[in-house]
Amino acid sequence: MNLNELLEDIRTMYVDDLVAAASALKGQGDVRMEAALRDEAGALVREGPHGLGMRVDIAVLGEDATTHAVDSERMIDFEPGELEYENLVVEIAPFMWDAVKLRLEPADAKVEPFVAWFERWFASDEEGDAPYGVVHFMSDPAVEDGALEIDLDLGSASVDAFEELLDACVAAGVKNAWLGTPTEE
Repeated sequence: MNLNELLEDIRTMYVDDLVAAASALKGQGDVRMEAALRDEAGALVREGPHGLGMRVDIAVLGEDATTHAVDSERMIDFEPGELEYENLVVEIAPFMWDAVKLRLEPADAKVEPFVAWFERWFASDEEGDAPYGVVHFMSDPAVEDGALEIDLDLGSASVDAFEELLDACVAAGVKNAWLGTPTEE
């Protein structure tokens, strides 16, 4: 299995769970997948120093609107591997598409390429009863233990988003990256 096939399998595992959860909620109201958080006027809610938006996995609109998280409970097990991409060395460990942690060195890498990547893959006014190929969340980058850390929920974004994330790492001046989902020991 090559990297693209592995990434597509990881993505598909999450998206299948998302679609199944949305289907199970039909009949409880107007089910919206990947709804962006909006204020009462309908404007996108943006928070943090970079003004990032956020999507919920599923919103059920009706008299009592509710949101529902779809959290992966399973992960494809594979041996961590390393790849070189331009001047970037990336270690990829097992991860869930909706719970990715990036650890980037140097810690003073530029943040702007990651914000631009997020905005590109977040930007869609679409929401409804199908996945839209969008990311759901990016934490504000923070320095932890000598590395820049970013948490991501890749939502239903395609494998192309993952590849463009590597481009953002290069543009940010990252030399070494670790990508995975931390597990409880």
